[in-house]
Amino acid sequence: MGKLQAAGVVLDRMGSRTVVIGKAKRPKTTPFSRQGAAMNALADTIQSSVKISLTRGLFRFRDRVDVDAIAGAILAGEEAKILDTIPWEQMETDISGVGIAIEDGMLEGANKGRNFFPATVKPRFEFDTNNPRVAQFIKTRTASLVVEISENSRNSIRAITRQVIDSGLKPKAAARSIRNVVGLTSRQAQAVTNFRLKIEQGRLSDLTDAQRRDIAPRLGRGRSRIKLNDPKVRAQFQAALDRQDIDGMADKMSKRMIKQRSEMIARTESLNAVNAGHLSVWQQAADDGIVDRANAMKRWIIDPTTACEICMPQQGQTVPIDEQFSTPVGPVDVPTQVHPQCNCMMELLLEREQS
Repeated sequence: MGKLQAAGVVLDRMGSRTVVIGKAKRPKTTPFSRQGAAMNALADTIQSSVKISLTRGLFRFRDRVDVDAIAGAILAGEEAKILDTIPWEQMETDISGVGIAIEDGMLEGANKGRNFFPATVKPRFEFDTNNPRVAQFIKTRTASLVVEISENSRNSIRAITRQVIDSGLKPKAAARSIRNVVGLTSRQAQAVTNFRLKIEQGRLSDLTDAQRRDIAPRLGRGRSRIKLNDPKVRAQFQAALDRQDIDGMADKMSKRMIKQRSEMIARTESLNAVNAGHLSVWQQAADDGIVDRANAMKRWIIDPTTACEICMPQQGQTVPIDEQFSTPVGPVDVPTQVHPQCNCMMELLLEREQS
């Protein structure tokens, strides 16, 4: 609820939805500092491994979901027990690879951050890979992801359960629809569910262009446009469908949505890891007495091409390395903790360097 400016447009936050409502003029901003640019480039290289680890983990977790158990709960009229059939306790294990990728990102951020020490400090410093800040950060971020994805999945299941049951789907088909939203946001879950129901109910002319491209191969037309508003084409398509086709198309869309979600999370987490690693190396140097803690500062650096209304005013905010930045959403240790997909970075410097 409230408007944000991002990437040259005005966005209106409506609960979990963000709607473009118009263009906005972007004020002139300074480019990334050398530190910020280096850390941003490093995050780009780490993002892929975080995305792959998370995608595979969510696929594993989704495959654990027992469709027969869900169908049994539906048959028994016990919708409240559907959530109990999901093995939520396994999610942390299934996405554990993300923690390894985040650790790699944090250590890379620390190593890169060392390059920006003053020339007199760098030769005297060796980063401790067993630094307790690294272990605590990984534990906190992994636990946070498990909670976030689990809660999103629960909300998605609650949102579509009554819809698929009331639609007239048989219990097994309804159960598969429910499994397909595990790991998704409520908005993604609704899109996957609507796609399946449109096909099940023969409302093919209601499909979006992207959805039409997904089902085009079933008519032997590759990725070409198909005119589903033509009754003959609709009849041909519907006659060619069987249960396996519908399950397969819905499953394919669900997996694509999981990949999209993983990509968004991976960008946020890779930047978080690099920023945290960058900060931890300076904090250790201060712990070791190599850097004067009283003069060690961190400065907020925005990405001028993507900064939103929340982040723009933070440009240049400078605080001691052990203090938090002040933001409209509350205090944060590193800039990327403000909101998902934040591209802001920070530079670390000694007080005398600020000029």
